[in-house]
Amino acid sequence: MRHEFIVDNRQDKKVLVMCLVGYKPDLWVKVFDRFIKYMDIDADVCLVSSGVYNKQLELLALSNKWSYLMTKDNNLCLAQNECIEHHPNAEYIFKVDEDMFVTEHSFSKLMESMQYLEEYSDYVPGAIVPLININATSLPSLLRFTD
Repeated sequence: MRHEFIVDNRQDKKVLVMCLVGYKPDLWVKVFDRFIKYMDIDADVCLVSSGVYNKQLELLALSNKWSYLMTKDNNLCLAQNECIEHHPNAEYIFKVDEDMFVTEHSFSKLMESMQYLEEYSDYVPGAIVPLININATSLPSLLRFTD
């Protein structure tokens, strides 16, 4: 088996927040405090680590009713693809890295923007991605999956 759910709290929601984690534990206290505080959408949250297990991530997933998926190999593409494959009902996927500091309404504003474009625009993008700020801190990305 190439992957393992350390914690499996999937609820087959329409929105998935996939958070790539495992290599910057010094940031987790600050990043995840904000992440929890500003999570303002109904979504499955899955912590995804590529080739590394961390007990702190397992406890974080358990205490927040999130999932924690780990791949045996250190292969970021594999880890992301496994996460997406195991959330087949996710039509909207937020991709967040462990060093991204989210702000109030980060998730809901990106979702509202995508849904506005779907309803009112002749051109519907497959992804909405905020610009990277000068200090290299930015918000999550939102991807739209359709058949």
